Order: sequence, then C-alpha cells, then structure tokens
Amino acid sequence: MPNVEYESNFAEVAGLITDTTADRLAEIGQQFVAEWRRNISRRAGGGRQYPHPFGGTYRASAPGEFPVYRTGSLHDSTEFDVEMTEDSGTLAVGSDAEVALWLELGTYKMAPRPHLRRTFEQQQSNIVRLLESRWF
Repeated sequence: MPNVEYESNFAEVAGLITDTTADRLAEIGQQFVAEWRRNISRRAGGGRQYPHPFGGTYRASAPGEFPVYRTGSLHDSTEFDVEMTEDSGTLAVGSDAEVALWLELGTYKMAPRPHLRRTFEQQQSNIVRLLESRWF
C-alpha cells in the first residue's frame, strides 16, 4: 500500500486572507477619507455670510449642503482605522472634532449639513466594487 502524507497549509492561507482583508479595508478607508475631505474643502457655500475667525468673511453652507471649510478642524480630524480579529475585520471612519456631530445631525439652532452620510452614499458603489473584486 502506498504511503500518503498530508500537509496542511491552513495557517498560511488564513494569514493571507487576514492580510488581504486588512489591506482591502485600508484601501477603502483611504479612498473614503480622501473623498470626505474633498467634500468638506469647499471655501464657499450657498448660505449666509459671516465674519471669518481669521479675518475677512466667508459664506457658510446652506442646510443640506456639505459643510464649508472654515478653520480646518473637521477636515484635519477625519480619519479611519482598521481593526482585525481572528475571524473578522472592521473599518471605522470618523472624526473626533465636536463640530462633526453638530454638522452631521444639526443642532436646535442649525439644520444638518450631512457630510459623513452623504460621502458614504457617494462611495457606496466604490466600496462594493472593491469588496467584490478579485482578492487573490
């Protein structure tokens, strides 16, 4: 009877899948944050004119528009993070700037200027394309 040996490559394949998942999620995160920053980099909106904190004036965004770049705090705080566990990966995008939530959801004095949600709607087909494309 012939001698048959079995060698498992499971650990290597599982590692490759984890690494590829992390890379794909990072690619999605980079593209998403780049688009998000483009969306909030406009210098003038369709809203009211106000004094600029650094001198001069600026035209604010109107309700429903992307926020206007004013001080850069929102723009500069946009980021993403990829976390991998043994059996899953998570991509988180967000901003730790307090104004991000105020603009996204609005306040009792200001109607929403949704920026994260609208960027996701713009990027949804790109995200699906990247996840569905060939991985290996």
